Amino acid sequence: MVAAEQIAGSGDVTWKEAAVAAAALEAERDEPDEVIDGVEMLSVKLTQVELCERAHRMVQHQLRAAELEAEFHQIRDKYKALVQCEKSASAELAKVVHHEAEDREVKVQERTYFRTNTVKTVRLDTNELVRERAVLPAERQPVLPHVNGSKQLDLADAADDDGLDDPDEIVDPDAILEAAQVESKPRVIRRRKAS
Repeated sequence: MVAAEQIAGSGDVTWKEAAVAAAALEAERDEPDEVIDGVEMLSVKLTQVELCERAHRMVQHQLRAAELEAEFHQIRDKYKALVQCEKSASAELAKVVHHEAEDREVKVQERTYFRTNTVKTVRLDTNELVRERAVLPAERQPVLPHVNGSKQLDLADAADDDGLDDPDEIVDPDAILEAAQVESKPRVIRRRKAS
């Protein structure tokens, strides 16, 4: 407005002409000296169609993220189990290295000594005693051949039977020998060490 008053104050010009002239002067002052076109990311209000499309893509990304997270947990659990397996194998080998020995299959022999009522398990590669235990009652009873010789009769099994299944069954070892009518001495299946 100052420019319009200056123009109008000069004399021959009306106020209307002065306002138009002032506007033209003002427009000249706002005219840039140089113009460069470009593109910038600015906020733009979406239409309803665009909004629905973006919401659909958002849900797809959320579903894919959930699938990837489940897959990640499966892979993590798998590798966690593999790592645990490797650690376990390493611990076993560390124990072997520490003791400077490992468990292997070794041939052993179980030797029964009726005089001392013991059974000794001896390893055959070094002839060392592995363990020693008492003879079990079932091991003390000899095994006798059956009457026709095709089957063997275990007296320990007959002695352990309480007879509740068959009340007529003979459970006395002497009675079994008489019933079998064995003519020869009972043959013992156990192998004894020759002195």
